[in-house]
Amino acid sequence: ADHMGLTYYARGRNLIVDAGHYGYADTPYRLYLLSPEAASDLVMPGVPFNTAAATALIRQSIGGTGQFFEFYDTAFGGLPRYRSVYIDQDPDLILVFDRASGAAGYQQLWHLDLGLNVTSVTSDYAIAQAPGTQLEIRQVSLPGQVIPAGSTQVIRGQTGPYQGWVSHASSQMLPAPVIAMNRTGSSAAVLTLIAPTSPGAAVTAAVTGQSGGRYQLSVQIAGRRLSFLVGTDGDIQAG
Repeated sequence: ADHMGLTYYARGRNLIVDAGHYGYADTPYRLYLLSPEAASDLVMPGVPFNTAAATALIRQSIGGTGQFFEFYDTAFGGLPRYRSVYIDQDPDLILVFDRASGAAGYQQLWHLDLGLNVTSVTSDYAIAQAPGTQLEIRQVSLPGQVIPAGSTQVIRGQTGPYQGWVSHASSQMLPAPVIAMNRTGSSAAVLTLIAPTSPGAAVTAAVTGQSGGRYQLSVQIAGRRLSFLVGTDGDIQAG
């Protein structure tokens, strides 16, 4: 039922995970684990979710060091939802461009592995640490966007409703951090950089221009500069 859920393994460890499996007892916690809120995806709080709705892979492109995939569904109340994902392997990073419309609010969720400890949170990014690894998840403002103060938060071990848990075995519930990035309005376009690095590495990302239906995205990771073209239609390319 995760549909567009994303998991990520890099630097020799799990970073972004699924909430797991608890068992088959018919409980509110199991319903949470079966819900999209237990996956790392874009959800529409308060909008009914149809688990039987199909998710389509509508575009893909495989390169030497990067791969691009784009998905589409109407699982939330028949409303359109798109997710574009670009995975780079030199250096390790993921770009996620979520677009959706028709709801009153949107929440991008990132379930972190138990071994990660969130050490810094601002309105537009969160940083988590583990031995030998730093993970930064950063929202990138598009032209005309202002990311509201307090829109990024950490949820851990919440029970009303359930959020911020991982189950690695039957009947096991372990509190784990979830990064929630919130948007309000009739539509949302959320561009996110996920960057695993060595501890203390500096990460920046900014849209520096727009032309012909494309945003020019500049990323710097540990002193290395990269450039990407992000289409308003969801296409993502290095360049």
